[in-house]
Amino acid sequence: MACAGAFALTTMGSSGAFAQDPALVQRADDLFRQAKALTDAGTYEGACPMLEESRRLDPALGTEFNLADCYEHTRREPEAYQLFAVVATEAHVAGKDVRERESRGRMKALEPRIARVHVVRSTTAPAHLRLDGGELRDGSEDAVTSPGRHVLDAAADGREPWHQDLVVEAGKVVEVRVPELRPLATPEAVSTPAAAVVSPPPATPAAPAPTEPAGLGAGRTSALLVGSLGLVGLGVGAVAGVLSISAHGTASGLCRNPSPCGSQQAASEWTTATTDGNLSTVGFVAGAVLLGGATVLWLATGHAEPPASVAFCGRGGCGVGGTF
Repeated sequence: MACAGAFALTTMGSSGAFAQDPALVQRADDLFRQAKALTDAGTYEGACPMLEESRRLDPALGTEFNLADCYEHTRREPEAYQLFAVVATEAHVAGKDVRERESRGRMKALEPRIARVHVVRSTTAPAHLRLDGGELRDGSEDAVTSPGRHVLDAAADGREPWHQDLVVEAGKVVEVRVPELRPLATPEAVSTPAAAVVSPPPATPAAPAPTEPAGLGAGRTSALLVGSLGLVGLGVGAVAGVLSISAHGTASGLCRNPSPCGSQQAASEWTTATTDGNLSTVGFVAGAVLLGGATVLWLATGHAEPPASVAFCGRGGCGVGGTF
């Protein structure tokens, strides 16, 4: 391969050079010779940029052939294959059979090391195709690439984009058909469903307002409150009575009579017994009075609500029913 590269650099075609500015042609020739010196030393990485610039200044057939050769030596096989194809086509047009055969031979040698994607456009709408971000030509074509994973995208104005992941093996051709791209949905095209007519639900009769239990009105509620206070009074009387009896027992043990009594503790116990006894009496009397009043109030109020009645008619006539 190195021999082929050295041979390629020794021949630099001049197609198209006559149409260029002489200064540009001279600059292109200088770059070509610098690149040759690098390739002779086996430094292809530095030679490729020089050949690219030389081709830009003077796209000569020999420069393109040598640039393709440089690409092959730097493991850029897909680019080398495509450029050899360009050289073969230009050589055929120019009648340079030797260069054409040599270019096609180099292409043949590269085929096992490249992968190709054959793209078929099945859409009638114009679409832009991109393979790994690089745009492809219009129509059905073969895209030359390196083996491995790739991404094919299709896009067009007013159409939904399309995307396909590919895995291509070396020396193989994968055919991909681009489907018809669907039109983008527009606000006018999106139909809004008609609002459903919903009939209101039948009115349910209002629930009757809660009423107090039969026989319990404001009067009887007051009776219960007064009766509760009466029970509290009786409870206070009972507790005070027990305390008074206890204090009376303690005082009697210290001094039989409350007066005269020389013991101060005994006098204090007698006083406590008297006070608790009075409190017990008041509690019992108040509780009894309140309970009595509650009883009278309960009996006097009777039913809090008037009796309910309803009118009805039947086959035998009409009448009034209810609780009286």
